[in-house]
Order: sequence, then structure tokens, then C-alpha cells
Amino acid sequence: MKIYNRKGFWSGIFFLLAAVAYIILLINDPHDINTVSNVKSIFFAILCVLFGVSQVYRGLDSKCTKEDEQNDDERRKLVTLKAESSAFKITFNIFLALTALLILAIGVTKYKGLMDLTIYNGLLGIFVGVAIVPSIMFIAIIGADIYHDRRT
Repeated sequence: MKIYNRKGFWSGIFFLLAAVAYIILLINDPHDINTVSNVKSIFFAILCVLFGVSQVYRGLDSKCTKEDEQNDDERRKLVTLKAESSAFKITFNIFLALTALLILAIGVTKYKGLMDLTIYNGLLGIFVGVAIVPSIMFIAIIGADIYHDRRT
């Protein structure tokens, strides 16, 4: 018998051993008479056995292994796509908030008459640097939208 998916096979063996150990511990503890605890323990052991048998079977069957690899590849692509999208949105929102705070800081320093040129020029320089990032990101969003709209 050939093992096609070693990771799945050994995780199944691990769950089967965990179920056996859990049942042995449940039998060897005569002082625990709590019914709810016993029902939970038995339910957990049954789940471990079912999951273990399923994983061992999928590790030994070539068709199931190919299906698992395909599903894992699709899942990995989806997770990567969602992570990149979330990172883009978070970065965009952080830089928008920083831009708004810098506009507020520049307005306060100019309004209060605190015209210390080094502070004012420093804030303007930081504002320009920070404001460029969401501008480029916004242009990238528009460009990607146009590109994907034409392709699909």
C-alpha cells in the first residue's frame, strides 16, 4: 500500500492515536462520574476517530490526494488574494488618515500664528510625502479596474 499524501496520512495517524489515548484515559479514571464530562469525552474521541480514519484514507487514495492538492492550491490562491487586498485597503486607509491629520496640523500651525518656518516646512514636506502614496494607490485602483473590466 502506497502513501500518496504523507502529511494527511500522518495527521490521520496522530488523530487515531489521540483518540485511543483519550479512550484509555477515560476508562482508567474511575473517579470521574460526571455524565456531561463523559459524554463530551466520548464525543471528542468519536470525532478524533472519524477525522483520523478519513485522513488516513485520503492519504492512501491517489484520487483523493490529487483532489486535496487542487483544493489546497485554489485555497492558497484565494487566501493570498484576500490578504493582498486587505493589506492594500489597510495601507490606503492609514495613509488617508495620516494625510488628513497632516492637513489639520498644517492648518492649526498656520492659524495659530505659529509660523516657525522649520515646523511648517517640515509638516509640508511630510504632507507631500504621505499624500503621494494614496494618490498613487487611487490611480492604481482606477487602472486595475479599467484593465480587468476590459479583460472580462
